[in-house]
Amino acid sequence: MTDKKTPDTISEAKAAEAAKVRQEEHNRKMWVPFPLAGDDVFLSYGLRSLAQIEEVSKALMPDYREQGYTPFGVIERFLLDGHPGAIRAVLDAGLKRKGEPLPRGGFKAIPAADIDLDDDLPWSIADIVEPALNAICYSWFRQTYSEKLAEVTAALEALNRAGDDEGEAA
Repeated sequence: MTDKKTPDTISEAKAAEAAKVRQEEHNRKMWVPFPLAGDDVFLSYGLRSLAQIEEVSKALMPDYREQGYTPFGVIERFLLDGHPGAIRAVLDAGLKRKGEPLPRGGFKAIPAADIDLDDDLPWSIADIVEPALNAICYSWFRQTYSEKLAEVTAALEALNRAGDDEGEAA
């Protein structure tokens, strides 16, 4: 005699394992290690941190919408340009440490307020840009910066091919 619940149990176990793997992958991308500031320091941006970045975007480029930018586009531009104010803002908003464990797994992210950004920092602006863009982009779009760039590049190439096809047909 077979137990009819066995397939469901196996499926439930596989689903639970898949969910655990997805959560671990999400956590890995959401909490970008920043070991230059300490072994337990990472960059992560929740809704409050993203709102801080949006406010900084407005301050850096008040007419960003008229210029065709989004808050993410503004901060991306200023980070890639090495703008110290943008760098400071993303560090203020995103530098975190691991706090108490959470019931659903993972941990509570707490601000790494003990890191004095006014001291002479032992890392360069260039060291900050890539991990900051990855963490911000993942929080905003659920894609790393390189994944988002690949998506946008593919879309632009498709548009260019479509334009080329139209030009040949005329």
